Amino acid sequence: MYPRALIITIIVWAGLAFLLFVPGSDACAQLQVWRHINTAEMANTNTNVITEGPTGFMYFGTQEGLLQFDGRRFQMIEVPDRKSKGLDIFTHMLKWGRHNRLWVATRFYVYSYDPSTGIARTEFSMATQPIKHMEVDSVTNTLYIIHADTLTAFNIMESGLQVKFNVPVTQITRLLITKNNELFALRNNEEILRIRERAAEVFFKAPVIKDFNYLRGRHSFVMLTNDGLQKLNIVTGQASALKPQKKWNLQSPKTRITTLNSGQTLIQSAETIFLLNALEDTNLINYAPDIRNPWSVKSNFLNTAYSDHRNNLWAAEDGVGISVLPANAQQVQYLPGTMIGAARLWKPYHDSLHNQVFATSENGLCVIHYESDTISYKANVKPPGSRLFEVMDYIPWANDELLLITNGQGAWLFNTVNHRFTPFEPLNKTLGHTSFWGARLVKPGSYLLHGANGMFLFDKTKLQTKGLKTVESSVKGVAFNELGKSEILAVYADGKGHTWLGTGFGIEILDSNFNMLKKFGGSATGNSDGLGNNAILDIKAGPDGKVYVATSGGGAFQYNGNDKFTPVPLAGNPAITYCILTIDAANVLISTSKGLCLYNTQNKRSWLISEQSGLPITDFNQFALVGDDRLILGAGAKGVVLMNKKGLLANFQDTAQMQVMSGLCGISGLVLAKGKHSIDLDVAITGFASNTVWNIEYTLDGLDDGWKPMTKGEWHIRYNSIQPGDYILKVRATDENGVVWVNPVEVTITAIPFFWQTAWFRGIMFCLGLGLVIIVVRFLSRMSLKWRLKKLEDEQKISRERLRIARELHDNVGSQLTYLITGLESTEMLLKKQETEKLSNKIDKMQTSARESMQQLRDAIWALNSESVAATVLYARFETWLTKIMDAFPGTEVSLQKNITADTLLDPVKSLNIFRILQEAVHNVLKHAHATALNISYNCDGMQLSITVHDNGNGIDAAMKDGNGMRAMKARANEMGGKIQIDSAPGNGTTVSLVVDIK
Repeated sequence: MYPRALIITIIVWAGLAFLLFVPGSDACAQLQVWRHINTAEMANTNTNVITEGPTGFMYFGTQEGLLQFDGRRFQMIEVPDRKSKGLDIFTHMLKWGRHNRLWVATRFYVYSYDPSTGIARTEFSMATQPIKHMEVDSVTNTLYIIHADTLTAFNIMESGLQVKFNVPVTQITRLLITKNNELFALRNNEEILRIRERAAEVFFKAPVIKDFNYLRGRHSFVMLTNDGLQKLNIVTGQASALKPQKKWNLQSPKTRITTLNSGQTLIQSAETIFLLNALEDTNLINYAPDIRNPWSVKSNFLNTAYSDHRNNLWAAEDGVGISVLPANAQQVQYLPGTMIGAARLWKPYHDSLHNQVFATSENGLCVIHYESDTISYKANVKPPGSRLFEVMDYIPWANDELLLITNGQGAWLFNTVNHRFTPFEPLNKTLGHTSFWGARLVKPGSYLLHGANGMFLFDKTKLQTKGLKTVESSVKGVAFNELGKSEILAVYADGKGHTWLGTGFGIEILDSNFNMLKKFGGSATGNSDGLGNNAILDIKAGPDGKVYVATSGGGAFQYNGNDKFTPVPLAGNPAITYCILTIDAANVLISTSKGLCLYNTQNKRSWLISEQSGLPITDFNQFALVGDDRLILGAGAKGVVLMNKKGLLANFQDTAQMQVMSGLCGISGLVLAKGKHSIDLDVAITGFASNTVWNIEYTLDGLDDGWKPMTKGEWHIRYNSIQPGDYILKVRATDENGVVWVNPVEVTITAIPFFWQTAWFRGIMFCLGLGLVIIVVRFLSRMSLKWRLKKLEDEQKISRERLRIARELHDNVGSQLTYLITGLESTEMLLKKQETEKLSNKIDKMQTSARESMQQLRDAIWALNSESVAATVLYARFETWLTKIMDAFPGTEVSLQKNITADTLLDPVKSLNIFRILQEAVHNVLKHAHATALNISYNCDGMQLSITVHDNGNGIDAAMKDGNGMRAMKARANEMGGKIQIDSAPGNGTTVSLVVDIK
């Protein structure tokens, strides 16, 4: 009998162990947090295929066509001629090709879509034969389509498709391209074909190959066969089994494999969905729906799955829409209260030595075991026979022991290894079943126990208890100091030996003897300290050395050391903040009514993880946020959250990304054509944050003076009068405090001007205008200078002419008149003396002199009255004069040569000076040289006038000084800018040479 009972007992315990441990590995893995996308805008929630665009937008192929999701809304991609031709829009394949062009396969036709332009173009159509599979090779720019048991390869041309080759194939269920541009296909669930050289050959064969997929990083295939999960080497064609081995229901059509961009492998079974992080991983993560966990998937069958560039896992569930497992949520393990039978959890404790977590709750201790940060087992423990056992806080006591503080159930020692409870009599004998809410270390070895009944100082080393504060104490034999009339909600001991008490109305600071020093908050102080009349839920020191306070109703505050509290700007502007935790040298983590806030004490930035970004709970409890070097644990009314500390900061700072859109296209730059002065843009939050309420602000640098708010619900930006130039459009999302929630985005905008509006054209025109002004100014200046010079020259000419006329009158007419006056006087004397003969000679000479004076005066008048004198006229005038003068000298032969090759005009002053120089030279020969021959040459070539007067007379002695005639000739030559040279020697005659520039 006893052996049978023993066997039955062993079987029962083995069954319980199997139920607790074996299925737990799969069931508990579903404690990861999925988020469900609102698909109300989708015409059909049955999504067949998912892919991600180059700008981060998601594309969903559904039974009702292709949808683009920008994180805010779904938009249908319109296909040309879809309605007019009645084209089928059941979309079941999406592939990206060259130039970020999306190729879309429906049941009977293929079209391409360019996100940069928003234009779709029909490429291939079959009237009756359905399109079974499609692949695009972007390297060779080839499109492969299987239709009517034929594989057709097309060259993708700008103008359309061009057939490359055809290969007959039958019963194909999968088509893949490797990174070496090789084409493989699964036929009849038995053979893997390699298609090359326009022919198909069997590469691998097995009795049942339910599905296979390509692992790009390993250049191999993973297969589901009768022998389980296998890896197929593409080089050798050899298959090898993979663990874990599981009996898959291969008869179900729902069994298939999907390799994700993250490198993970998703296995769709008939029963549920499994995720394999690596092929050699022995732990299958089970994504089974669980009605106890609202954050699980909804269906045990996925139409398709996809991981985007952030490793967010998108799952299209059969008939129930789309779910997302955010990348940051993959680090979050969530244990709902419904799974552990506790509606409220208070404070977690991480036992890293034994890979377990204890969460205090209203129903004992929730014990969580985990491996590799994945929860694998859970249970509730409490003392035997206890019906109500609400653990509020704990004190680390000894190795593997915690001192539990309860809400009226006494104090207990708990062994974390064997889960054994032992009453702690030193406290129970003194305080009995007093209700406590928390315990804080305030002095070495001394803990402050606090709650609704006041506070007690417990000395761990002496095991003694001293009452310090109460409202209405029901504990007999204990004396209390009355310091206030409020329950103690939070306790903090600073480095000065002071104790901070957080009450329902404010903060009280006690000295080392627990006497009051200061009091903040409450209506009594008039709120002049900035804290307000708020319940204080937590007080902690931050990494910057300042004290941070969490309140119920006023948000979070920072104490600046001058009896003033200032609000901490938190993303989301939460009114209720529960608990504060310093996680590194710069950042503070604060649990709030809107989620977890990360606040950087150095740059004053904050970020929020909420339900929109994968956090399962936002109703954290007081005391319910703890952490160590590895994990951060938070608890609330709905359950407990375990987060891996590694990578936590990046998850907060990348909760969403913003996109600026032009139509259906995300843009980073925009160019406005010539003459276009308006822009019309949208804003989207890409990823999966569409349900978040954002305050969007934007500004256009170079046009706006500051940030402009966007009308809520519209997310639209419009400018109607943009002048040519370069601008930067900046967009950001903020909350009521002006805290930036998401990463701001910048878009460069260039408005192209007409050529006359360009800077270079304006520069050229400015330079031309400036040059023209300079030319005009210089021209006017030169004209003014010329006018002044001409005026001076005219004045000088007038002055010289006056001098010349005076000289003419003095030298010629004056001397002749003087001679006449003298002659008349002598004539009078001769008349008186009656010397008739002398008188007659004298009168003749006077007549001759008078005639010469008259002729000289006429010559001067002739020259001055003429505006110009031609060289030929000047020569003729001189020749006439020479002929008359030579009649009086018959003994002198005259030779006159003229050579005028180009007649030119001389000004009258210059012509008169030339004429006088010739007269003086001839007079000198006739009066003083006693010459028998006189040779005169007169030459003019239009540029210069050269005259030579040569005689064979006595010559001039070099020692003799120039006479008046010589000086007069030289003066006249200098006056008109000419050159005169007189060459003579005694007995060899004299040569006078005159050269005058005419121009």
